[in-house]
Amino acid sequence: MNLTVYLHPERLLIASWALDENVPVLHGYRELHPDAEIELQDYAVDSVHIVLHSSDVLIHWFPIDANEDLDCRRVFEASAWFDHPELYPLDESAFTTGLYSSSAMKALVYAQASTLKRRDRIIGASCMTGVDLDLDIQAALASTSARRSPWLLLGRRSNTWHAIIVGPEHQATAHAMFPNDGTLDHASMVYELHRTMEERYGSSLDALMLFGDVLTSDDVTLLRDDVNFADIKVARLQPFKRIRSLLDETTEQRLLRRAHVVAPIAGTMLAGAYTPID
Repeated sequence: MNLTVYLHPERLLIASWALDENVPVLHGYRELHPDAEIELQDYAVDSVHIVLHSSDVLIHWFPIDANEDLDCRRVFEASAWFDHPELYPLDESAFTTGLYSSSAMKALVYAQASTLKRRDRIIGASCMTGVDLDLDIQAALASTSARRSPWLLLGRRSNTWHAIIVGPEHQATAHAMFPNDGTLDHASMVYELHRTMEERYGSSLDALMLFGDVLTSDDVTLLRDDVNFADIKVARLQPFKRIRSLLDETTEQRLLRRAHVVAPIAGTMLAGAYTPID
C-alpha cells in the first residue's frame, strides 16, 4: 500500500492507494485540519509521497545559453534569489513532467524550511517529495489525450495564477506565473492568454483545462457560455476518472467534486511516483 500526503494550507489530505496491474486503486481518503500531525505507524504502507503546496514553494526561471556552464549559473542564480536560511532547494527528481529542465529555460525551485521540517516529522527527507503544480500537470497529461494544437492548463494556487501550455507532443512546453492582484478572474486570464498565444505562437487557443484552489462550477459555466470563447473547449481537471475507487459513495463524490483542488493526489497515483521506505 502507498500513501500520499498533501500539505494543503486549508486541509491535510491523506490518500492510501495501490497499483493493481498498473491501474491505480484508491483505498482510502481522509481530510484533516491543516495543522494536524499524523503518525506514520498508524498506516501499514510501503511508500509515502509528500506533496507540497505552491504557496510553500518559490520558483525562479532563468535563460541558459547552449555553451553556458549550468552548475555555475545555478550557483549564481541561487545566491541572487534564494540566499536565505529559511529556504532550501528541492531536488530535480521531485518533478516528473520535465517542465523545469527544458533546454532554453531552467528553473530553481526552493521550499520553506518550516514546510520541509513538517515533512520530516511525518517521514523524513528520504520520502518522495513533489510540488502540487508539477503533479497538477502530470494529472492533466495522464488523464487526457494528445491534441493536434497547443492547449492551456490554467489555475490558481493560493495567490498565484499558473498558465501551462501543452504542445502537440503532449508535453508541458511553457509555464507562466501571474500574481493575483484582485482584478483577474478566469475569464480575463483566458482572454489575455488567448491573445498572447495568437501573437507569440501563431496558434489559436481551442482547448482549456481549469484547476486550482479557487475554481467553482460557476466559473466553468461562465466560460463555456461566454460568446468570446465559443470556439474553445472548456473542461475541469478531473483525473480521478482514470483511477479505480474502493471508497464509500459519499467520500467518493466529495473527492470528485473537489478533483480540481486535490488533483496532485491523482498525479502521484497516475505517475506511479513513489519510493519504497528503507
